[in-house]
Amino acid sequence: MKTWQDFLDSLSTAGGNIFVLVVCVAAIGLFVLHTAHHGSDSALVELSKDTLAGFTGALLQSLRGHSSKQQMVDRNLSILAPTAPTAPAAAKQDSNAQGS
Repeated sequence: MKTWQDFLDSLSTAGGNIFVLVVCVAAIGLFVLHTAHHGSDSALVELSKDTLAGFTGALLQSLRGHSSKQQMVDRNLSILAPTAPTAPAAAKQDSNAQGS
């Protein structure tokens, strides 16, 4: 049980994340080649290609040093951050209010 816990702890590092993503990209890539070669349903091929693109993007982000948790925090902050109106938009709103 201790060996299994050590293995799981090693996967929770940045290198472990990259390893898991490389294995997933390789497996999904082989599946895409298999489905495309055998002429399977085109919807299945498109779904597997889209899944491969998603995992490849996650792998590239991990290689750049971004963790998925940090990406989620950054995205939530950018959504929640209030944006001030730009100067032309604010001037237009003021002129509309004065003209009414």
